[in-house]
Amino acid sequence: MVLEERLRFQMGEIQTVYRVRIFSEEGRAAAAISDLPKNTLGIKGRTVYPDGREVVFDGRKDFAERQAETGGRNFAKVHLVAPGVTSDCVVEIQWREVCDGYRRALPKRFTNGLYGVWTLGNPYPTRISSVEVAKNFPFAFFLTGRMGRAEDSERNGFRVLTYHNLPAMESTPYALAPTNGFPRLVAYWQPDDLIRATHEGNDGYWSEAFERIYRADYEVSVDTGGAFKRLAAELTTGLPEQPQARARELLTRLQARIKNVSSPTATEKASLPKDFWGDYEYKRLDKAAASGLASNSGMRLMYYHLLKKAGIQPKIGKLVDREQALFNYGHLNAWQFNHDILGIEELGEADLWIDATNRYAAPGVVHPDYEGVPMLVYATPNGKTWKPALNSLPATKLGRNTRSYTYDLRLGEDADVFSVQAQFGGYPEYAERYQYLPQDAANQSRMLREKFEKLGKNLSISKATVLDATNAAKPVSWEVEGSLERESGRRREVVPFPGMNWPLWVPDKMDVPRSMPIILPYLATQTAVSSFVVPKGYRFDPHTELKQRNQFGSVSWSTAYDPQTRKVTVRFSVEVATLHEGNGAWSAFRDYLSWIQDACTRQVVLAREG
Repeated sequence: MVLEERLRFQMGEIQTVYRVRIFSEEGRAAAAISDLPKNTLGIKGRTVYPDGREVVFDGRKDFAERQAETGGRNFAKVHLVAPGVTSDCVVEIQWREVCDGYRRALPKRFTNGLYGVWTLGNPYPTRISSVEVAKNFPFAFFLTGRMGRAEDSERNGFRVLTYHNLPAMESTPYALAPTNGFPRLVAYWQPDDLIRATHEGNDGYWSEAFERIYRADYEVSVDTGGAFKRLAAELTTGLPEQPQARARELLTRLQARIKNVSSPTATEKASLPKDFWGDYEYKRLDKAAASGLASNSGMRLMYYHLLKKAGIQPKIGKLVDREQALFNYGHLNAWQFNHDILGIEELGEADLWIDATNRYAAPGVVHPDYEGVPMLVYATPNGKTWKPALNSLPATKLGRNTRSYTYDLRLGEDADVFSVQAQFGGYPEYAERYQYLPQDAANQSRMLREKFEKLGKNLSISKATVLDATNAAKPVSWEVEGSLERESGRRREVVPFPGMNWPLWVPDKMDVPRSMPIILPYLATQTAVSSFVVPKGYRFDPHTELKQRNQFGSVSWSTAYDPQTRKVTVRFSVEVATLHEGNGAWSAFRDYLSWIQDACTRQVVLAREG
């Protein structure tokens, strides 16, 4: 049980206090906290035992580190574990973080010190969770959630908001943390000009936010002369007539001419001038055009002005990462956005949204964490007056996000030798490319080999080759060769797709109640084909076909046998056809995941003849 968690906001620092009572071996995990920022001060604490003994600590060096695991994957996120923790103790930790952002209200790591969000509650029941805010705190703040109203009081110059007996915060699979109902503290700077706009309604506020803040990102002090003019004349010549086709071709030409060194290749990183980032100004489009180098912000800005040169006035979409928060048109906070994309209108077509910062991604690929949730859209009929609107980024259509695997197996005496070719489309292609793009060929091969061996038990990889990771003209793909050890016996169990990624993660525990909506990563299709010849001395008997479908998508697994060639062909297909459903579909979703697990773990069984 967490006895107390407390956040205290005052000018120049945020103080955190965390106290937990541990009753069991399993509960020892409650003594772990997320890694602390670099500018943390005053770390101190103690581990206290029932007999009165204690272990005192006073620095980050005293903590043990462990990797956090979520959703079946390892992340770089580190958790710190207090020293001396047992199955029967109390752990107390406190620290201070320097607020070095605007007006010393928040640390810079929170949107440059302009906006921050904190979720109250823990994976264990929490007796007291409180927020203390100094009366002279210069930022606006509020609490959201569905845990009732906080107890509101004043103490020693602080406003104190307290929750009692919060339940354990469960890690719900396929759900968005911002929708779990736990209290969320939001603190942000409201500029004086926008304070007045808060009295003009939501539309008035967001219109003023564009004029006062967002317009400058695209229109103010942007150097579009010299080399940029020449580049624009070159890239806009001979474009297709239809706006969306024109925008796609323009992006392809831009990516071929300008290198986005926010995502550099190994060669580009090695050759980048040492003082490049110190001298770089993303609004100097003339300089970027001359050097052929730009940042993420520079690529988006250059694409925006190239579209205008090509006769297209794009919309501006402002996005919030759904894993962190959800945009609320009624929450008048101008800093809540994580990313911008550009929209292209065309009569009779849905808007085409393009993220020019996704290096080498196909036009229209946007990170799925922005899909299916509210966004703020600005459009202008004349290039002068921009009007806000609440909208949402639609899910990428089924059939565009694809993974495809082709296996060839050769069944030997002691091992099954295999080769596999993998191809990708849409966001999976971009995600696959992104991890290999900054590596040289040797490291690309090493990473692919290690990933494959981790995914498959008893796999030995002899060759791993990543193809076209740095080639803008071709989608990334890869090839792997290896072998899988086999056990001798009357039956031979053939793994048709060794080392293949599952289309979706299947949690270990599914037989639990569900209260939160179900959110899938993105719509996608994954297919695989595997073929092998049945060795002499064995026979193939028909296998039961798997073919299932519900509102979440379809799953199929089938075999075919040619008695003339003794060749077996195994076909696998999974479609993720729904982005979100209510918690009432939990039973159907469990069925869907169980079908995926069945298809991914099936083996082809060969029996000995005679």
